[in-house]
Amino acid sequence: MKPVFILHSGFVTTDSSKLLRSTIEDKGIRKMVIQPSSLGEDPDSYYDSEVTGIFNQWRKDEDLIRNFEFRETLLKVALRAFDDQSFGRWIELQHAQGGVGYLHRRFIKEMVGRIFSDQAKTMDNYQYYRLLSREPFSTKFPDTNVSSVLSTDYLDTFIKSGQGSFLPDVLTEWTKDTDGVVDLICTLNVIFGRRVAGIVKISST
Repeated sequence: MKPVFILHSGFVTTDSSKLLRSTIEDKGIRKMVIQPSSLGEDPDSYYDSEVTGIFNQWRKDEDLIRNFEFRETLLKVALRAFDDQSFGRWIELQHAQGGVGYLHRRFIKEMVGRIFSDQAKTMDNYQYYRLLSREPFSTKFPDTNVSSVLSTDYLDTFIKSGQGSFLPDVLTEWTKDTDGVVDLICTLNVIFGRRVAGIVKISST
């Protein structure tokens, strides 16, 4: 079984190829972003340097989203970062972690809804980026069972169509239009990206 690494967002990954460990700067910055009273001892956590890099590249030039080579690179980054050919198994991995709480699970459910039925998230990606962390306050909310995410009508329909939750098929559905591509890159940053000072608005999608 692959080892699990805790990300800045509080989600976890089994792919360590592009991970960088939190720095002293990161830890200090998180105390500025998160209420200090919620902080205990801060164990090592990580961020995906490739996801952070491609997101920052897009933020400097948002027209890149229409560039075929950039989109191709983005899809390759997503395939590596999720590190599982089954999107459903990636979701189940998150729900098996004690540090993945209510807000994380709500984000997953809304991510699935956005992909398969174009449902708007109740908070935009920027708000989730600010709120999701591995800190205790992210977990102290009502629970959301994994089955309520995996058995939603829109996911069931997608699976019954014969495509299942095969990650390349999920990414095809996710990026069927430009808004979906933007949501993918912002979602990757929410899950795998680095939390830093001077956070700017990352998306209204």
